[in-house]
Amino acid sequence: MAKDNRTTSKALIASVTKATPELRPQFAAMDKLNQAISDMAGTVRALWAVDTHMIGPSDAEDAETYREALMRLLLADLGLVEEAERPAWAAFAAARKGGAK
Repeated sequence: MAKDNRTTSKALIASVTKATPELRPQFAAMDKLNQAISDMAGTVRALWAVDTHMIGPSDAEDAETYREALMRLLLADLGLVEEAERPAWAAFAAARKGGAK
């Protein structure tokens, strides 16, 4: 077909998978934040499962033990989210100002 007149699309040269943390620090920061939020969401789902599925009187003591451990894990996950959130916002703000290129 037409050699000089391209009618087919070409794959983009730059992609997120090729972006290195040095080139795009906000991607690395957002990945860490996303992972921390995913971990916290898994803990919340586990806590919800304990609260909704352990109903019988024989399960009450076990449920309290699981709930206590999951609440500690939830607080640890919340700390990880908070820790990952600061650099993510800083990288995002730097990218918006034009500092990260």
